[in-house]
Amino acid sequence: MLKKILAALLLCTGFCTLLFLGTWQLQRLHWKEGLIAQQQTAQQTTPLSLEKLVTLPEDAQRFRTIRLEGQFLPEKRLLLGIRAFEGKSGYYSVIPFKISDGEFKGTHILVTLGWLPFETAKNWQPPEIFNTSVEITAVTRPAVVPTWLTPTNKPDKGEWYSLYIPEIASFYGLKPFLPFSAQLTQPLEDITQQMPLILPQQLELTNNHLQYAITWYTSAGIMIIMTFFLVRRSNAR
Repeated sequence: MLKKILAALLLCTGFCTLLFLGTWQLQRLHWKEGLIAQQQTAQQTTPLSLEKLVTLPEDAQRFRTIRLEGQFLPEKRLLLGIRAFEGKSGYYSVIPFKISDGEFKGTHILVTLGWLPFETAKNWQPPEIFNTSVEITAVTRPAVVPTWLTPTNKPDKGEWYSLYIPEIASFYGLKPFLPFSAQLTQPLEDITQQMPLILPQQLELTNNHLQYAITWYTSAGIMIIMTFFLVRRSNAR
């Protein structure tokens, strides 16, 4: 009798867990759809200055096209990995950018230049233009907060797995730092052959939550069917 009670409790727990996971994925689906729609709308607007950007609500500051004037700090570049692009593995090349004009003069922001394959990433050196003042166009990216699933950054070894701004700012001794990053949307002047591959302006946001939800709900359904047949078989004995 005790075994049957324990079995029933385990089955009930498993069924409820699968239902919870399916429902959670549906919630994630709606959240991701809203995020994608926001991104598409935001990137269709005219590029903003930082002064204009910060007057917007925090949610409206994400995925906005902005113009910045200042200078890259190539000696503090980092490789964010591992990142796949068009079926190949490599790194995102990220360099801090020091703003040189306006209200945010002297403030830093992380700028993702683009993607580099494994074989060239370690030896890639920024061209001379990185030592001069430039104007860039970029898309803002939300701040990243690592989760328990994210590998731990190892700055001393040059191993970066997440753009966790407080950690990067502390390691390089750069202050103040904007609480979000940006992604370059066009190359600097005519040096595309010396630059990492520019990533698509339409930043990819995977949305597989519907498939995940179907998987969890299907598993719950299979569990109920299997339980039904097992109980019927047990009662027939």
